[in-house]
Amino acid sequence: MSIESKQRRGRPKRYTPTARQVAKAAGQLRYFDSIPCARGHISERYTSNAGCIACHLEKRGHPFTGSRVNPGLLKVIRLAENSEARQLENLKQKIICLQNNAKKKYAELRMALTQTQEI
Repeated sequence: MSIESKQRRGRPKRYTPTARQVAKAAGQLRYFDSIPCARGHISERYTSNAGCIACHLEKRGHPFTGSRVNPGLLKVIRLAENSEARQLENLKQKIICLQNNAKKKYAELRMALTQTQEI
């Protein structure tokens, strides 16, 4: 696959090559794309198979000291998002209750006003 833009019905198609394709075209053995692997490592990858170098080192028994997505941090972020959603839902329910109460109060005041006008 070439990196140049591809022709489609006479017009060039906009094409953005991936980091791996650019590295392969340049003849590099490794590349970095800042996307975590399945195990959460944020490290360089091999251009030949797109495998994570940190995973490869861990499989061979070498301790990996690079950056890794912290699962505890991800859990805290998810909990915060869920709690924000719950807070928003609670606020919506409170607004609905206040609107209903306001309608009831308005109806009561209107009834009281009509009763005093009748007397």
